[in-house]
Amino acid sequence: SAASGHQVNKAATTTAIVADTPDPSVANQAYTVTYAVTIPAPGAGTPTGTVTVSDGSASCTGTLPATSCQLTSVTPGTRSLTATYNGDANFSSSVSATAAHQVTQSATTTAITADTPDPSVVGQPYTVSYSVTVTPPGTGTCGASTPRRCTSARASIG
Repeated sequence: SAASGHQVNKAATTTAIVADTPDPSVANQAYTVTYAVTIPAPGAGTPTGTVTVSDGSASCTGTLPATSCQLTSVTPGTRSLTATYNGDANFSSSVSATAAHQVTQSATTTAITADTPDPSVVGQPYTVSYSVTVTPPGTGTCGASTPRRCTSARASIG
């Protein structure tokens, strides 16, 4: 009998975001996005390769069989997360539905660090120096100064 060819196509996949914790997170705080890649019937097997999770500007990548990666969103607001399975030799790529993730603004602590001259007299100008520090788990910069710490000075007439 004559041989005949048979074509085997890649199996379809379904990708989903299962969880994102903590939610909400703070700007510049890493959070864990958990995803799942499944094979709908009639396909079977175990997919390999990578899953990329994105919030539209930041992304992280996990290599299967891992089921999560750490994502860091840098600005406050609601983010729409998507997970993309990039496919392999036997399985097609797929993209999850979007999942909302809330990112809040980092809290800060302000402290007066000095006031000079001290004491002063009525009518004498004096300078008040202060620092603004980003409160963990937040990170980043405040103003145009160095990361995690900003200092400034203000003169006033007493």
